[in-house]
Amino acid sequence: MIALFRWITGFAIIIIFSGFAALNRQDVFLYYTPVHDPLTWPLYAIVLSFSAAGFLIGAFTVWLSDGKIRHEKRLQKKQIKTLENELKKTQTGVTAQNKPETPLFPALTKH
Repeated sequence: MIALFRWITGFAIIIIFSGFAALNRQDVFLYYTPVHDPLTWPLYAIVLSFSAAGFLIGAFTVWLSDGKIRHEKRLQKKQIKTLENELKKTQTGVTAQNKPETPLFPALTKH
């Protein structure tokens, strides 16, 4: 359900940006510094590049803030693997201990 919502939202955003780019093709002067001549770019290129930069900055911020969670997950995976190995060792040890080397009733065994 969440994946469907993401696809629908992503599709709507692509349609909106595509429509914006198609309707705003006129050149705009972009003054970066007062010393240099202004840059002439189409309006859609400026808006889309700033939107992409904002997305990348936001994604990087989220990635940094989730670092602690990723670290805890790695530690939990290592701990799970260690516990599974200990469980296997314990299970093989228990099965080896359950099998007696000598029969319980040697008089009843056939020779």
